[in-house]
Amino acid sequence: MSREIRKIVHLFIPEDSGGIKPNSCEAHYFKLLFQRRLKNYQLKIYTHAQETKFKKALKFSAHPDDKFFIITDLDFTEDRSNLKYVKKKISNLAALGENAQLFVSGRSFEVWLCMYHGVYTKRFISQSALNKAVARDYTKKERWYIQERGRLYNNLKPASANAKKSRRIILSGGTRDQKRYVTELPNFNDEALLDYFIARETFTYVDLLVKELQYLSR
Repeated sequence: MSREIRKIVHLFIPEDSGGIKPNSCEAHYFKLLFQRRLKNYQLKIYTHAQETKFKKALKFSAHPDDKFFIITDLDFTEDRSNLKYVKKKISNLAALGENAQLFVSGRSFEVWLCMYHGVYTKRFISQSALNKAVARDYTKKERWYIQERGRLYNNLKPASANAKKSRRIILSGGTRDQKRYVTELPNFNDEALLDYFIARETFTYVDLLVKELQYLSR
């Protein structure tokens, strides 16, 4: 009898510079909150150095029900001098195809963590200021996520509701077509749409990735 191939959630984190061992705040968050909760799936995280492996898995998936997710942020500098690079990065990730869902936060993953305290729509000032808005003791280290993982998991519902409310606020002045992205993932292959979101700075779609993983945890 052949061994059953286990389904995999493939999560690519382009900003993770941890080599073969993920070491980003996103990796700590999703590993600690979901790795043991996924039903019939295992979580595999890919760092920046493993981009080629992620693309290979995407092209030659071992199981037809494998899931492919990318989580990234805009991460432009305070003077926006790297904006051209950021736009190219997001466009290239979006171009990987509809089978690799792209979840973006502007400007940083920590915007999602701020949603745990309420609807967060502040314009970006600096990364250090954003970190302080998360918590006085916040650090991008695994130990902080280990300490807070229970609270983070137990409050996913209100944080997700706040993220959706924040998108409704930042998209309130947009067209009817743009307002659909309160609940839908934008297709950042559209350069004009990417420019629109970059101008708004503060938003996150991490809640939609959380929703996907919660569904796979049932």
